[in-house]
Amino acid sequence: MAARSEPGKSNPDWIWDEQILAFDTYLKHDGVPPKGHHSIVELSEILRSLPIHPLELRSPTFRNPNGVGRKLADIHTHRPGYKGKPTSGSKLDTEIWKLYGNNLQTISAIAKTIRVDYQSLQFPVDDEEEIANTHHEGRIVVRLHKTRERDRRIVMKKKASVLQQNGSLSCEACGINLEKTYGSEKFDVYECHHLLPLHVSGDTKTNIEDLALLCPTCHRIAHRITPWPTVTDLKKIVSP
Repeated sequence: MAARSEPGKSNPDWIWDEQILAFDTYLKHDGVPPKGHHSIVELSEILRSLPIHPLELRSPTFRNPNGVGRKLADIHTHRPGYKGKPTSGSKLDTEIWKLYGNNLQTISAIAKTIRVDYQSLQFPVDDEEEIANTHHEGRIVVRLHKTRERDRRIVMKKKASVLQQNGSLSCEACGINLEKTYGSEKFDVYECHHLLPLHVSGDTKTNIEDLALLCPTCHRIAHRITPWPTVTDLKKIVSP
């Protein structure tokens, strides 16, 4: 018998990471698998292992197979062209079809990244609210990407390369020279931005050619744009 929720206690709302994994499962089966199917059980186990929702906020039924099955049904009834009456679901059930319904390879790649690498992260993390509100790749993929961008070895190597080539550092998007504006002690403020998102590049060795040198503001904007912007895209945004 399934565990009962504590009286008055509901489970946290689904977030993008979970929605992506559920959507990927739905697409692999082109519909909702039968009750008790191994893919539903497997997805339930992964969702319960994700380091996102604090344990104290979960009821005993948190992301159990029955709940996962209901989420897959929500996704199904919000599919474009569905003729029946949709379940209540959530806004994510509609949004994920709009964003990824015609880009199945992307959703598969993002889901694979989450499944493979989520155990390497520890939560809570900084910028959690911003990530939750602005990134359709999900918190885990974005956090993995940011962790990779903060590798001090490749960051310093990129800065040294730019200094040798140009004689100074400036943001590749807006062109600001932080040393001239704020003083030489601001050298370390520049950040490196990967030109390909993690779910596209994969967990490969980073070369300095894969990076763009950005000021903190432009870097923050780059992570808020969908689809993933090029440096040219960023220049168009910040140019007067």
